[in-house]
Amino acid sequence: MVAPPAVPTLAINGVTVNDPALAPIVSNGVMLLPMRALAESFGWYVRWDAAYKAAFVSTQPDTQGINPGKGAALSLWVNGKKLTGANAKPVIVKGRVYLPLRATAEAFGFQLTWTPSVRGALLVFRPQLLDEGAYAGEAKKLAAAKLLNGYVNAMNGRGAAELGRLFVKNGTPALSFEIIGQRLITGVRSVTFEDRPGGALLAYVTFSYLFDQHGNKTGTSGIVFMQENGEWKISDVD
Repeated sequence: MVAPPAVPTLAINGVTVNDPALAPIVSNGVMLLPMRALAESFGWYVRWDAAYKAAFVSTQPDTQGINPGKGAALSLWVNGKKLTGANAKPVIVKGRVYLPLRATAEAFGFQLTWTPSVRGALLVFRPQLLDEGAYAGEAKKLAAAKLLNGYVNAMNGRGAAELGRLFVKNGTPALSFEIIGQRLITGVRSVTFEDRPGGALLAYVTFSYLFDQHGNKTGTSGIVFMQENGEWKISDVD
């Protein structure tokens, strides 16, 4: 009989996590991950309020407008909402704040599967995409936002055919799947648009990365959009 590993293991979208900064621990049956390393991996904003023993995690910059109230118990807030339940509290280990993985993941709409026999957890995340509704009144930017969201999903899914449909004829992404290795895009951090000559649109997009082979947590690309046969497509990614 093969014994399970002495330490818990974590895989994200099928890729085993080997980064020591993201090493999970298990306390009282709950898998925990270091708060700042976890947030950095997914492009989240975090704040630890030592006075109130409260951890704040959000997809948008924290305005510090939430008053968690005084109390001895530690608390975890995700996108302004306090998580409840016995297994939804942060833990402090050797001066570092750890977050309960399942409670945090589910608050963001992720899926987590725990296999006790191998002490392994599989986290399946959905990248943080652009809010297409924010561009409802601007047809050109709305088309670009939809293409950007499709680009992220196609890159993460390694969908060559799906990716090809987003580009103009003979257009290709800047990097092939072989070059990016296991890198995943965890979200679109920011985007700015500029009109270009001939009716084209240029977007400067900052992505959050996980498993980048060079250790990059973010990266910015210039992506050009143009119309082809009356339909918006991606023409170039630098």
